[in-house]
Amino acid sequence: MYLAIRYEIMFSDVFKESALILFRIPGKLAKHAKKTPDKIFKFLTLYEGMIEDTLEIEKIFSSKFTSPVRSHLRSSMGRVTEAVKSMEADFEAHVYKDSSKGVVAGGGIQPLTKYEMNYMVNLSNHASAFDKILTDYPISLQLSLPKSCFEGETMSSPVELHFSWLILILLGKLDSKSELYKDA
Repeated sequence: MYLAIRYEIMFSDVFKESALILFRIPGKLAKHAKKTPDKIFKFLTLYEGMIEDTLEIEKIFSSKFTSPVRSHLRSSMGRVTEAVKSMEADFEAHVYKDSSKGVVAGGGIQPLTKYEMNYMVNLSNHASAFDKILTDYPISLQLSLPKSCFEGETMSSPVELHFSWLILILLGKLDSKSELYKDA
């Protein structure tokens, strides 16, 4: 018993400070980086890397002497999660507040549609991580979507619900933009 505790103390002395520095980096990035909607993909990749190794890291640093390492890891993950939520809220607000009045020649595809659809396709590449982050996403998802969005189906994940909400916002914007055209 005494020998095991001694090894834990030695392990802590050798690795704890380096691990603390390493696990502070994602949190500092999330705290100080400019949070534009397009950077969400980098933060989702970072989150995926962190979540993938969390169980292993918590096993390695499981002693009471290395508990600050686990605490910093969780804190950094929380900051990355909040950064992703903030960037997603900014994207949603950008689409919702879009007030461009230009018409597309020949009734082509609106630039807002291209932008949002590309964004959603890229988000779907990170669907698993994004789903974990959106589990308690408070913005707009609490609002009820029209029943016509579901057609008898239920949304099985927060990502599906969120995508439905984003598409509904886009449809509203496109509907208002359609009034700018004189020719039906």
